[in-house]
Amino acid sequence: MKKRSRFITLLKTIFLSVITLGIYPLFGNMLFKRLLSREAADGGYASQPTEDYVSGTPSNPKHKAIFESPLFPIIQTNATWYTQQQLKKVSTVSSRGVNIHADMVINETPSDRWVICLHGYTARPWVLSSVAKLYYQWGFNILFHYLSGHGDNEDKFISMGWLDRLDVVSWIEYLNEKHHNPKITLHGVSMGGATVMMTTGEELPSNVKCAVEDCGYSSVFEQFSVSLGGRFKNKFIARFAVHALDSITHLRLGFSIRDASCVEQVKKSKTPTLFMHGENDKAVLLWMHGKVYDACPCEKEMLIGPDAGHGDTIYLHPELYNKTLRGFLEKHVGQLP
Repeated sequence: MKKRSRFITLLKTIFLSVITLGIYPLFGNMLFKRLLSREAADGGYASQPTEDYVSGTPSNPKHKAIFESPLFPIIQTNATWYTQQQLKKVSTVSSRGVNIHADMVINETPSDRWVICLHGYTARPWVLSSVAKLYYQWGFNILFHYLSGHGDNEDKFISMGWLDRLDVVSWIEYLNEKHHNPKITLHGVSMGGATVMMTTGEELPSNVKCAVEDCGYSSVFEQFSVSLGGRFKNKFIARFAVHALDSITHLRLGFSIRDASCVEQVKKSKTPTLFMHGENDKAVLLWMHGKVYDACPCEKEMLIGPDAGHGDTIYLHPELYNKTLRGFLEKHVGQLP
């Protein structure tokens, strides 16, 4: 009787293992498509034609809610400012061997100051216009990089900043080749903020004067653990999902999302960094800000936006935001106009 019971238990174990092994790659591929594919990047509200936001008329009914939100006037102003600039399309070859693309705005007042702006997940460069306008007013030239899988970028996947850090290093080299001793600042929001932190962990030239990250996550693994945990509720399924996604990412992109850690990168940073985060950020939780800030050994400053959500500090507390950012830049780049 005991032998029969053990045999049945063994059969159940084998059956569950076979089912699990079969589901694992299917589940991982499904998550990859939904979260890290070009299709996912093209599903964000900012991926729709910029002209829609200028006119205030959505061509895709799916994004109608954005046009009816209280923040839409700001979004519309940003899109309008972006389209009014003399954008220069530029490209270069990244150290990882792919063509990367950016929009460039040259300041009407000749300047050796540059900011590389990095947008967020499923967004586009024009979303950063509120930030870019400040830099432009302060005499900076602007380079808006398209992150992997987004817009003009030719990659068919989102790398959550990990491969993008190599692209940013290539843009730094590009600016150094094209311009005489440019003073470079890195500024990113959300996934762009994570990209900034990942970049500062690389060996950067001394003319990269400072970095600004707004609401970036502590690591890709922890961010997906939180977001998938909220989606699936069940802890076991959420853990299963993250590990399945990690396996497929490693197989398809050549890196583990466990390795894509802002915490580990900022530990190596020598670049003065301003860490910003919204107090009530629900997309990237505030405890992640604490982890990256505490891990950074170099000169650093902090701004927590009271009651602000994800990337909202600039909108809800513009005077505090502008004063903090300006003071930080003047300390590391020099007096601003």
